[in-house]
Amino acid sequence: MMNTQQVVEKDVVVATGMGMRKLAKAVKDTAGIKLGRTDIYVAPFELLYVESGFNIRDIDWERVEFFKKMYIEGRALPPIDVQPVEVNGVNKLKVLDGHHRYYGLEKAIQEGYEIRGSRVNEIAGNSGDVLFHMIGTTQGRPLSAIERSRAYGRLINQGYTQSEIAERLNQSQASVSNSLLLIKADKQLQDMIQNGVIGVSRALELIRQYGTERATQAAILDVQPSTEETNNDGAVIEGEVISKSINGEENPTVVPVKAQPKKRRSSGLKTRSLGKKSVLNMSEAVRTMSTSLEAQLETSGDEENLTVEIPRSTALKLLSLVAELEEIDVHNTDVEKKLTELAMQAKESVNAA
Repeated sequence: MMNTQQVVEKDVVVATGMGMRKLAKAVKDTAGIKLGRTDIYVAPFELLYVESGFNIRDIDWERVEFFKKMYIEGRALPPIDVQPVEVNGVNKLKVLDGHHRYYGLEKAIQEGYEIRGSRVNEIAGNSGDVLFHMIGTTQGRPLSAIERSRAYGRLINQGYTQSEIAERLNQSQASVSNSLLLIKADKQLQDMIQNGVIGVSRALELIRQYGTERATQAAILDVQPSTEETNNDGAVIEGEVISKSINGEENPTVVPVKAQPKKRRSSGLKTRSLGKKSVLNMSEAVRTMSTSLEAQLETSGDEENLTVEIPRSTALKLLSLVAELEEIDVHNTDVEKKLTELAMQAKESVNAA
């Protein structure tokens, strides 16, 4: 039987080390393509190139529509970060950051609008430098927890250590460790996190408690609708502990899972802060550490370095708190960007009226 499956050839992408000035000369006589410059380079769409699987962010097509509208109306947009490369022997500008702007420009051109091109900004460095830039940029959409974990995983595969990643991105090593732990979760749990079904800090807690293989089953039980009655404020009237199995063994481990009241989802445009329980956990951890430090200060003499000894349960709470704080920070940054975009849209509506 003939194999009808299509074989997709992978593009040969080579970083040339060629600067923008030299690239402008190289493409000068190429089929009408011109790389122009005033105070910054403006590249025609034909010169831009998106490498499959390179972008660390998933594409939000609503955001693409926003940028398409901005291009059509001739609004000023931040330049797309690029790097000169050769693709199958042809000079191109590989998009490093600004994929939503790229697709917005593409859609505008596909709809028949004549647009000169997009401003571009050259990013120099090796593949690791480029990846660090993509993670740390403030121009793109904030990375989700899963996107960040994948990006950190790529850096680890390139030979960077957790401490090097933390230092270059001005993050704590605990934060990097938390992100890398999410890579070990199976696809279903990652999708639950990405879709907001379960919080990052809770998912990490379950992974540490049950291991990566059983964490998904525990997460599914954790987010099941409550069987308890609640009053109008969502408070539990009768708290009952329900025992459920989270594996398929002959003698399954029965884990007490307390049915939780349904939580009201906060508005996507509201900032978040630590909840009361998290603040109490933080206070408890600080008190535990201070007790350990006080005991050492009495016996350490003039030693400069002290070692904090805390119970494993406290350490796990601290790691969960780090994940929760990072989750809140990502959400709040995203809210700020959305509000800025809404303000821009409102201003445009007023100007158009």
